[in-house]
Amino acid sequence: MATKAIPGYGGKLKNGGTGGSPIVYTNVAQLRKFAFGGLKAEFEDITNLDSPAPGGAVYKEFLKVLIDGGTVTLDGILDPTNISTQALATNLAAAPASAFDYWQILLSDGTTTISFQGYVEEFTRSEEH
Repeated sequence: MATKAIPGYGGKLKNGGTGGSPIVYTNVAQLRKFAFGGLKAEFEDITNLDSPAPGGAVYKEFLKVLIDGGTVTLDGILDPTNISTQALATNLAAAPASAFDYWQILLSDGTTTISFQGYVEEFTRSEEH
């Protein structure tokens, strides 16, 4: 089977605010790139004296208890007058319960989307010229 790949250029990161019905997404303007940090599961060791021993070998037992959604990092060209840029800073400064925004990544094929909820964790500006 041939490898299928979608190039990154033309992709969009969209902010849907705190939701609504329907959720209205706005493009985060002037991004150069964004990257996924990946998902990670956290497990608890639940091994005990009654744990099964298949074939006589004793294996630890684990229970998946939490999923860490990871991070999406952004790099873009700052336009402080752009409302989508202002929304990033507003989300960071908002009270935790009110800043859990809806987000969507639209891949460059124009149809594939990845939707999630999350907070803005950091907003930094560079003075590079």
